[in-house]
Amino acid sequence: MDWIIIIILSLFLLGYRYFRLGDFFSPWSITTIVWLGIMVLFQIESDLLYPLSNKFYTSLIIWVPIFCSSSLLSFYALPKHLKDEAKRKTEMRDISMTMFNAFFMLSVIMTPIYVYQIMKIVTMFDTTDLFYNLRYLAVNGENDFGILKYSYIINQVLFVVAVWQYPKIPGWKLLLVTIAFIMGQFALMEKNGLFLMVITMLIVLYSKNIIKLRTIFIVLAIIVIVFFLINFSKEIKSDEGAESATFLDFIGIYILSPSVAFGYVTQDLSNQFGAHTFEYFYSLLDNWGIGDYVVYERLRGYVWVPLPTNVYTIFQPFYEDFGYQGIAFFAFIYGVIMGTAYRFFKYGYFIALCIYTFLAKVMFVQFYHEDFIMSIATFGQFTILVLLISIPWKLPFKTVFLSKE
Repeated sequence: MDWIIIIILSLFLLGYRYFRLGDFFSPWSITTIVWLGIMVLFQIESDLLYPLSNKFYTSLIIWVPIFCSSSLLSFYALPKHLKDEAKRKTEMRDISMTMFNAFFMLSVIMTPIYVYQIMKIVTMFDTTDLFYNLRYLAVNGENDFGILKYSYIINQVLFVVAVWQYPKIPGWKLLLVTIAFIMGQFALMEKNGLFLMVITMLIVLYSKNIIKLRTIFIVLAIIVIVFFLINFSKEIKSDEGAESATFLDFIGIYILSPSVAFGYVTQDLSNQFGAHTFEYFYSLLDNWGIGDYVVYERLRGYVWVPLPTNVYTIFQPFYEDFGYQGIAFFAFIYGVIMGTAYRFFKYGYFIALCIYTFLAKVMFVQFYHEDFIMSIATFGQFTILVLLISIPWKLPFKTVFLSKE
């Protein structure tokens, strides 16, 4: 079964290449490459984990063709005349330097304070487990840092906008934005943001014909090594005499184990519609006191495969709530959203450049977990801030800090 799927996915890629359907960062290419990579790695590390389940194979066979077909159809269904309009907008591609600099000032002020507040809390405990405590506080902490917590999304937006706008955004300002971004990720021990940073750089450089596919694959390999080092740094020994994680352990836990763990997912027979898929929305309604709903924890419990993992691929919430029909339905919905976003990305709309960069990161981590609906609030905030920066605001005054570069 493994080799049959590998051959089919390889034929998909060859078909995209032969018919010139998009580029490396098209939704159908990303999805096919991600799952092809997973299947090939399983052949290399076949003895590291338990075998893949029939449930996973069935879900993969459902997901990839439907996602790729719907994204292709939505991409080519949009009117062609939008391209001419987009070319005019691409030539301008102006942003509001007033708004960018305003958010830049907020980032420079808020990020160090946010990091300081977090470090002040975690250093109250055993400093030998500093990195673990940072991550635990980010996921399970009940501390409310107020407006400071929004520095996380501000830094994401500033970085994506600055990279696309360079050299209009000067190098020193891009450097400070990058430092603030990394500081915020360190405070949360969050790899997702770092992945967004790398994907942004790759998309921008590739779109501007500065790098080739070979460079992209080298960088992605380096990312795996860096993430291993991050994981190693925050590891704690739960049992006396336990050995530290090896590089193969890392591959098993962070890359391959979700696919195996999906075999342990069962359908939820409760009567609450989409309880796992729409967990975020139910948590909002519960917090607002609207109705009485079951709200599941964002992080699931661990299973052993035989290494411990608590992520179950993008299929997990859809299968739990709706079975294979849910996987098929959301493959179609995801495909339409990503294909449409990619069309506007290719047209050159600046807002679409930034938004699709965020969505590309979502597609790259589909082997790991569902990251779009789960992060819908972050995506909404990201989109709003990009819109604010992209609108050519005209203020009746100028200041030293907010003047146009």
